[in-house]
Amino acid sequence: MTTFQELLKEKKNIMIGKKVCPFCSKAKEILKEQGIEYHYISLEEKENAKIIKEAMDEQNYRSFPLVFLDGKFVGGCDQLVDRFIE
Repeated sequence: MTTFQELLKEKKNIMIGKKVCPFCSKAKEILKEQGIEYHYISLEEKENAKIIKEAMDEQNYRSFPLVFLDGKFVGGCDQLVDRFIE
């Protein structure tokens, strides 16, 4: 089984989110506007549970989305707004 760190090394840009989440939708929109390709991990897919828990525990972050760019944790939607919009 792949660990989150292995996946992050391979993919570099990752967003962990869930379907019914306005912040996740906004984060997707920002990444698209910035032309950033990313690997999406959905909370709704049970096989992702271990990787999501690992990522949340490593970052001590309990909100969605979790965004990683260039292999580093950025934060959630507010941090993307701060980084790219303002």
